Amino acid sequence: MNGKDTSQVLYDTLNRGLADLDTRGLRRRRKTIDGVCSAHMIVDGRKIIGFASNDYLGLAAHESIRAALAEGASLYGAGSGGSHLLGGHCARTRYSKKNSRRSRAVSSTIRARSIFSTGYMANLTVLTALAGRGTLV
Repeated sequence: MNGKDTSQVLYDTLNRGLADLDTRGLRRRRKTIDGVCSAHMIVDGRKIIGFASNDYLGLAAHESIRAALAEGASLYGAGSGGSHLLGGHCARTRYSKKNSRRSRAVSSTIRARSIFSTGYMANLTVLTALAGRGTLV
């Protein structure tokens, strides 16, 4: 390769591609949000209406959700610690009616529930359940 090693050729190719994106104004950049995620936010110093959030129900900054999260982190720590399918999970943090007064109150008002690892999986399940065979979505 004309005296250049493969990694240098790859590096040069990637740099040319990034320069091309810059020239055409197409290179993506991370934006900075001031405050909490909500429908109205300040992003990079500009007031905007946010359409890119996964916080569909506006619960990310809800006071009772934040308090429950803080309580859970205080009692059990923060972070997953690994895959519960491989290493198990703490019996105290399972979704059950025995966990706390709050869990008992919530569980008594909900007949059935499903927990999804991502919003995509939740949306896929809802669409699959609501749309019949041959339904155009």
